[in-house]
Amino acid sequence: MHKDLKLDYLVTHRTKHILSHVYKGVNGLFPSHICQKLNLVRHDSAYATRSTDTLKLKVPQVKLKLAEQNFFYQGPVMWNCISKEIKAAPSYGSFKRRIIIILWEGTSCS
Repeated sequence: MHKDLKLDYLVTHRTKHILSHVYKGVNGLFPSHICQKLNLVRHDSAYATRSTDTLKLKVPQVKLKLAEQNFFYQGPVMWNCISKEIKAAPSYGSFKRRIIIILWEGTSCS
């Protein structure tokens, strides 16, 4: 019924919202104090590996289960699950379109 009416499930809507905010933070479209908390993983290796060009974010360590609901934890976890083609979208509008497509296809990180 949701697909017939083109409505999002709550989980889909929340995921889209979080990933949109992370995209803005990574690309400097948010205030600087938020952008600074989203840290890209740096690869200082001289060797080219599969993970050297992937725009991954550092996931902070948490001690409490409650802290896993925080944006600064969930954002990097979700961001690291999407493909580098989606992360490298040239504009915010194209990023949103790509996210909507993968969420409607049911693609998820496992």
